[in-house]
Amino acid sequence: MSYSYTINPKHADNERLEAFLKALPDVFQTTGEVLYQGRNVVKRIEEDGMPVLVVKAFGIRNIFQKTAYSFFEHNKARKAYDNALILQREGFLTPEPYAFAEEKSKGWITGCYLATAETRRQPLMAYFEKADGELPGLIAELAAFFANLHKKGILHHDLNSTNILPEKTPDGWTFELIDNNRMDYVRGAVPALKECYENMTRFTGDMELFKTFAGAYVACRDLPKEETGTLIATKRHHDNAYSRRKMITHPIRAYRNHKATKKDK
Repeated sequence: MSYSYTINPKHADNERLEAFLKALPDVFQTTGEVLYQGRNVVKRIEEDGMPVLVVKAFGIRNIFQKTAYSFFEHNKARKAYDNALILQREGFLTPEPYAFAEEKSKGWITGCYLATAETRRQPLMAYFEKADGELPGLIAELAAFFANLHKKGILHHDLNSTNILPEKTPDGWTFELIDNNRMDYVRGAVPALKECYENMTRFTGDMELFKTFAGAYVACRDLPKEETGTLIATKRHHDNAYSRRKMITHPIRAYRNHKATKKDK
């Protein structure tokens, strides 16, 4: 069994942090408050002499991922760490990445970890549930935020309502991104519109809200107004495809949701 870790150079002089990282695989099993437990495990860890950390242990889903992350590409923790640095360099908010680590056995990856700063922000979902008078302004600035990401060459492929963390400030809304392991970046190159449109289909299931967002995004990008319809059509196509997949993978739940939707109409 081999184990390695990399500390963000900005924090390399924190001896307590380094000692913690050296023992991370063992310490993670017995220390910290569980924030999420599923395929991945996320813990909040607070110890003297180092910043409060959120540590994510990534699960390796199948032999295909295990092979890829062992021999052909960076693991999820390394990707999330590198992408966080890119986001920061391009002027976007994301929890400070402190370190990533990897375990291997006979050359095969068995686990990987990402350690970041804690964030106290609430997810976008919480603001949608409030549905108060601030929502129109939030949606307009969210559209500007997405447009800015795309103009900087960034496609974050997990832009759902739990990975976008808004905060109202005196100057308007700011947005922080988490779960950054699935992201494409080409410096100085704006992605094709089709890629940008497909990139924004997951943050809400409310089509009326999305229509407002679509108009704001098209305006922020200085695109022809008819592109609003194209963006909305892309969203509808995504939602229909998602519903068809769920009918196959979770047929009973999907059927109930379908009946509820028809009843509401």
